[in-house]
Amino acid sequence: MARKVYTVPSGGNFVQPIVGPPRIIQGRVRHLDDRQLVVQASANFIVDLPAADSAIDLDNGLITLNTMVNVVALPGATLEPAAQLAKS
Repeated sequence: MARKVYTVPSGGNFVQPIVGPPRIIQGRVRHLDDRQLVVQASANFIVDLPAADSAIDLDNGLITLNTMVNVVALPGATLEPAAQLAKS
C-alpha cells in the first residue's frame, strides 16, 4: 500500500532500494481505478492507493494513463510475483 503518491513531470522508471522491501516506486501509470493503479517501473507494480486525499499530491496534474508517478510505500511493503497468464 502507498503512503503517498506524487505526480511528477519527468524522470526514470525505478524501484528503490534494489534489494529488500520497496520504499519508492517511480514509473508510468498503465492502469488505474478508484483503489489501485499499475505502475510500470522496470516491472509492473500493483499499488493500493492511500485512503486519505491528502496522501495524493497532484502538483503536476491528475493521475491518468501514461503519466509519471512517484509512490512512497508504507513500511513493510512486499513484492509478490504474479501468477503467469495461461497461454491459449
